Order: sequence, then structure tokens, then C-alpha cells
Amino acid sequence: MIRIRINNVQQKKQEYENALINLVAFRVSVLRQSLSHLNGVAVDFSTDDFVSFKAVTKHIINNVGDNFTILNGRPGYTTSITNYLASVNSLGNINITGLIQLCNTLLANNEQILRNILTEDASNLFVLNETLLNNHVVNTQENIAIIKLAFDYQNFDEISGPIKTYFRSNNFTKICPYCNAEPVIHQTNLAGQVVRSYELDHFYDKARYPLLSYCLFNLVPSDHTCNVTNKGGTQFSDDFHLNPHHLGYTHRIRFVPIGLTTTYEVDKVEVKILEAPGTALYRRITGNNNTNADIGDLGNLNVFRIRSKYEEETYRASRILKLFHKENKGLKPLKKYFRLLKPADKKTIYIKWYENELNVKFNPDNFNDKAFSKFCRDIHDYYYLQNKS
Repeated sequence: MIRIRINNVQQKKQEYENALINLVAFRVSVLRQSLSHLNGVAVDFSTDDFVSFKAVTKHIINNVGDNFTILNGRPGYTTSITNYLASVNSLGNINITGLIQLCNTLLANNEQILRNILTEDASNLFVLNETLLNNHVVNTQENIAIIKLAFDYQNFDEISGPIKTYFRSNNFTKICPYCNAEPVIHQTNLAGQVVRSYELDHFYDKARYPLLSYCLFNLVPSDHTCNVTNKGGTQFSDDFHLNPHHLGYTHRIRFVPIGLTTTYEVDKVEVKILEAPGTALYRRITGNNNTNADIGDLGNLNVFRIRSKYEEETYRASRILKLFHKENKGLKPLKKYFRLLKPADKKTIYIKWYENELNVKFNPDNFNDKAFSKFCRDIHDYYYLQNKS
């Protein structure tokens, strides 16, 4: 997995916040009003979006387990809620006071906490979510389902739409960071029809962690296979999975060719884990799996079937090894020329040759720009580790 690196990150965070804060704050305010009304507080309908207000109230009543009909129109709505509150109901299944206080916290001081959520760094997402839920005693499934009524990525197109537009216009990564093999490109034709697109994976599941469903660094551009086929409903956690906005494999794993012949034919490719077993990073890379196979859903290597995806890349590995071996044998006549170059020029010329030959990127910071960049660089390094002269 390749880490996503965002240039001018503070500016990009501010742009993201500016695009979403009013939209999300509106949804939180509607939820607060509905909860307050169900808590016995009178509501002034003259300045509110009544349709949204009524819909959220109806969802709250359904979520707590009550099947209650709300009459049409504002007078009918008021009468219905008055009758509902006077009857035996199941509002006790949620912490309605705590939920109202959470909404107040999110909206206080010019929505400062809500702004923090939208752009919180990936390394602190889980802690921020748990702190807010625990502080307001709303960490049960029943209460989280109510919170989702303001943070519904799936159904609030007026919010998810701008989020998708933001990612498409910024193009933070061109290749899926989970596998570094498939493109993440959104393309339309002249008629505006989608030709191809990609997924925005919620690292922390949007149903289980609704507060994080709009967070910039909880959204990972990924290809369909990684997001839907491989990850699917797997619940990611900070203990056993890597968020590409926070960490990548870097040098902690390495693709290694196996069964080399004297002519650099490759039998298969294996993943070598260089992180010590038992460390936090090791668990995120491969869970508790000590075998060289994709077993279980703990660790990114296993979830995204990285070993299996790269095992048969033998032709690509063989081609790379043969290319370097051919060039290495012909270096002697170039030594005099290279001695005349400055060290920086030597590196620039070599990198340019490498990237042109393989159509990949040489430096890890740019691996997300070209497919198979991590794989090719590992095979390159393997060759020169075996042929140090």
C-alpha cells in the first residue's frame, strides 16, 4: 500500500472545509431540532426546512422501534408529535439528552468541532470519534444510528456530491493506493457521460462510524476490486489496518523474485515482510498471519490479496531483471563519461532512463502516479543488491 501525499495540505484542508461546512452544519442543526422537539421543546417552523425536519423526526421514531404515523402539514405534524410523546413510546432506547448535547458541541463556536472532524488527520480519527461519543454517552448502536441521520453519506447527495467533485478535481492519486496496480480515474465524454470512475472507500465504515463519514482523511480513492470485492464489509481498525492517508508499506515489505535462472527467468514473486513480528506496524501489514499466503481479513496484505495479485507478475519481474542486467554489462564504456558528470546529474539521468524504460516512478513519494511503481522499484533494488559491483 502506498501512502497518499497531498501537496499544500493546509490549503487543501481549508478548501474541503469551506466546501462542506455549511451543508453538514445544516444537517446537524436539523437533527438537533428534531431531537429537541421529541424532548418536549417547542419548535418554530417559520425558519426551518420543514420537509427535512419531519423526515428526520420520523426516522428517529422508527429507529427507536416505534411504528407511528405523522399527519401531513405543520399543524398535523405538531398534533402527531404531541400525541406520540403523551403515549407509551420507546425514546428511552436512546440517550436523547446526550445526542442533543453532541449536536450542540458540534455546532458551538462557529462549528469548530465539526470543522475539526472534516479535516482531522488520519492518525487521530479513531480517538476523536471515540472521545466525542464517550463524552456524551452516545456510543451504543442505537445512538449511533441516530447520529447517522445527520451524517448519511449514502443518501445525502447534496453532501456526497461535492465530496466526489472535490476528490475528482484534486486527483490526489492516479493509482489505487491499496494495490498500486489499478487506476483511479474519473473520466467523462463530451456528452458528460461517465466513461470510467473509481470508488471512495471509507476507511472507517460509514455505518459504524458516521461521524467520520465526511472526513477528508477517512476517504480513500480506490479501484472497485479493492474496495468492493476485497474489502467489502470488512471492518477496518487502527490496530489491524493501514490508512493510506497515514502510513504506507514503504520499505517494510519488498517484492522478491523467486526461482531465478541464469537468464533471469522468474518462477514466482513473493512478498517479504521486513517489519518485526509483534509490532503495531506488523499487525497492520499482515495481522497475525505468519504465512506467505493471503489468510484472514486482518492486515492490508491479506484484505487486498496483495500476495496473490503479484505472485504471477513473473514476466514483468523477468523483463526488469533482464533490462538491468543488459545495461549493467554495457556500463564500462560509459564510466569515463559518468566521471565527468556531477553527482546530481548522474542521478537525474539514471532516474529519467529508468522511468522512460519501465513507465513507472522511481521515487516512493511518486509511486501513486504510475501503476506497479513499488513492484518495479523493489525488483530493481533486488537486482543491485545481488550485483553490488
